[in-house]
Amino acid sequence: ASPKDVHLRLDQASIAARSGRTKDALAVLAEAGALQPGAGARRSMAELYQSLKDYTKAQGLLEELMKESPKDASLRIDRAALSARKGETAAALEQLAQARALNPDRDARHRMALIHQDLKDYEGALALLGPLAKEKAEASILGDLGVCKSLAGRPDEAISDLQAAIRLEPLSLAPYLTLASIYAGRKEFDKELGVYDSAPSTGSCSAPSAPTC
Repeated sequence: ASPKDVHLRLDQASIAARSGRTKDALAVLAEAGALQPGAGARRSMAELYQSLKDYTKAQGLLEELMKESPKDASLRIDRAALSARKGETAAALEQLAQARALNPDRDARHRMALIHQDLKDYEGALALLGPLAKEKAEASILGDLGVCKSLAGRPDEAISDLQAAIRLEPLSLAPYLTLASIYAGRKEFDKELGVYDSAPSTGSCSAPSAPTC
């Protein structure tokens, strides 16, 4: 009914990708690319190509978009995430530095911090998460800050941040699990059990950066 609707093609490719039909998904993405997609559609295509591990096409689309919108920090962050996924640490850090120079918004800086953490650049991540937590205390930020401080070898500070995250959002399981893992690593088993006892019986583990989730 709508053979030239790019967004329908992207939906079709997404379903094929989630179903494990990689060849079908790539074929549909090629068809979508021939329909002169706009910037938003091409960005979605780049994400799909990444999920399908076709990093060459994903990179090509992102670099094309960056040339069109050189001051879009979010595109630099997308490019950094791709480099991180490919194991290109230096390239990822360079893209993150370029993104930071473009005055990214709060959500973008949070995402940048998580990429720094994935790259094991914990100081770089903390340099972003710390100011974010001071600007506005949010459970998700404090939880990620606690995870990062734990990974950076600062467990006492991590415990404080995780406890603050729990106070702000007591039904989120992620900070409980991370806090318990810290106590377990310190062999403070009574405190570990106390965390599990106080954790909600139902809740969400919505922090992808938490190593125990």
